Amino acid sequence: MTDMDYELSGLEWKLTTYWEKSASQYQASVYVSELLEQLAKTNWWPRLEYVGHSFWDMHERQDRTTFSPMRTLEDLQKVTAGAHGTFTLTQGGAREAVYTMESEAFFTFDQRKDFLEVKAGASSTTLADMKERSLDDIIDLVCALKRARPEIRVSHASAAPFGPLFFNDRKPPAVHRPLHAVVDIFDPQASEEERALAHAPTPPTVRRRERDGLTILSWVNDPSCWDQTRAAAAHHERWMTRWVRPFVADGWQGELWRAEMSRIVQHG
Repeated sequence: MTDMDYELSGLEWKLTTYWEKSASQYQASVYVSELLEQLAKTNWWPRLEYVGHSFWDMHERQDRTTFSPMRTLEDLQKVTAGAHGTFTLTQGGAREAVYTMESEAFFTFDQRKDFLEVKAGASSTTLADMKERSLDDIIDLVCALKRARPEIRVSHASAAPFGPLFFNDRKPPAVHRPLHAVVDIFDPQASEEERALAHAPTPPTVRRRERDGLTILSWVNDPSCWDQTRAAAAHHERWMTRWVRPFVADGWQGELWRAEMSRIVQHG
């Protein structure tokens, strides 16, 4: 264990994909439609009960958020087609669509002209029910999206436990990817860093898979086993800091998750 200790209360996936900047908003909607089609095949989908949509209202010139009960797949694909802003699908109601960490499960995506950001979260209660599917379903989703749309580049994809972090005698490192992840998905086509991390040697206990041009590293199988997840997060941190140089953010207490760009550290 490192000098970082984790009080775990759930799991969060983060995924960022991009494509050629010449792509139109319609093309972005195609990717979102494919994303939702794959999401509907997972164990996450039946848990999602409510939809929040946050966007900039050009007429009123202010941010707006609308809420509605969960729609069918086809209806949701129609609603998101060509839309700007962030959609949040959540277990619960309007409050959980705003404060996602209060939800038992959520799935949110922010679609822009040339990139797509996705987050998915599950509480400890949901993890106890989903177990390894909380990881495997999203892995399958990312692989299916890459397989259906090979022009997509996955610039970041990882799953990490969340909860209050307690640091003993040091400020926390800050990088643009969670050091305490328990699953990584690397796309060697996305960047030099992704390629280097995909090819970096890993401990023998880490499960490595190659699927659809992606490299998947699993540091734990069932994230609901907290002791194993806590140990996996610590092992991942030690491994990641060999290859990515972390920085300590200024004003770290209020900006713990403000990511700073990192660079590959070459080891002989």
